[in-house]
Amino acid sequence: MNLLRLFRTRFAQARKLSFSDWLILADAWVLLAGIHVALGRVSYERMMISAPQSLRVASDPDGKAMALADRLQWLVESAARLHLFRATCLVKAIALFRILGKRNIPARVRIGARRMGASVFAHAWVEVDQRPVGEADDIAQRFPILEFSAGPGGQVFI
Repeated sequence: MNLLRLFRTRFAQARKLSFSDWLILADAWVLLAGIHVALGRVSYERMMISAPQSLRVASDPDGKAMALADRLQWLVESAARLHLFRATCLVKAIALFRILGKRNIPARVRIGARRMGASVFAHAWVEVDQRPVGEADDIAQRFPILEFSAGPGGQVFI
C-alpha cells in the first residue's frame, strides 16, 4: 500500500516538471556520475579549476538568483535520489556549483568540519551571495568552514 502511494506521489511530482527541469535533471544525473568517478581519480582542486565560473560580481538584491539556485538544488537532490549510487554531499555540491556556473550564477563550494568526541564529521554545501543553498542558515556555525591554501608543488594545506 505504501509503495503504491509513493509511486503516485512521485508520478504526480514528475508530471509537474517542465521540459527545462527535465533537461536540468538529466544534466545533474550525468554530472553526479562523472563527479563521483572523477573524485577518485583527480584532486578536488583540479576538479574545481575545470568548473565553469561566473565572472560577474555576486549580488542578488531581488533574490532571483537565490530562488533559481534553490530550484536547481532541488533538481540536483532529485537526480541524486534517482541515481545508481549514493551521492555524497561533496559530489552534490560540486554538481550544483557546475550547474550554477553554466547559468552565470556566482557560487562557492564550502567544506566544513566539526569534531564530536573522537569522531570528525564533514559536510559540503554551496553558497550563493554568501547564503547557503538548500541548507539551514546556521550551517557554517555547525560545520566551521575549512580554509585551503596551496603550498610549493601544488600541495594543499588545511
